Amino acid sequence: MVLVAVPGLGVLALEVEALRAALAEGARLTAAPTAPAGHAMLPAPAQRIASPPAVMAPRLLSAEEMQAATGVPASWFEAQARERRIPFRKFGRWPRFDLEEILSLESFQRRAIPSGGMVRAGSQAVDAARAAR
Repeated sequence: MVLVAVPGLGVLALEVEALRAALAEGARLTAAPTAPAGHAMLPAPAQRIASPPAVMAPRLLSAEEMQAATGVPASWFEAQARERRIPFRKFGRWPRFDLEEILSLESFQRRAIPSGGMVRAGSQAVDAARAAR
């Protein structure tokens, strides 16, 4: 007696000879058909249908990873997500962000620091500008 587990259905009990006969019949049914001499065979329908292209899911980053990638504080991303001003996905307790999606937002473009960098009060550049007035 051979026991064969069938997922979702239970267990199938077969005599050894019945199992061998079932395996032989299964092999016969699933064997590739052969074409008569001089005739070409078309591929099976499953082989003719092209599978849909795989879609890559975006890599979602934590606020800290977004800070490392953009230089914008993690607290800004968290606050914007809390106020629902930027797109995010919630996994458990923490928001996750799609970097490309965030970089394309107008609100992020306004938040970005100009290429010359930020001038802080008390710096030599600010003091020089005040003295020149």
